Amino acid sequence: MDDVVLGEALEDGAAEDVVVAESLDRRTTLGALRESFPEAQGKGGLSLKHDIA
Repeated sequence: MDDVVLGEALEDGAAEDVVVAESLDRRTTLGALRESFPEAQGKGGLSLKHDIA
């Protein structure tokens, strides 16, 4: 089901790119990366809004 939804989102332009974790370990790593964005942006003097999950 998720593959279909992601494929449709890419086709209709609702999404430009996707990343799908292939394991629980990779999912944890991607989650940590996602959570680090605000801190990294603050150090660069930027505050960008993003909606990723």
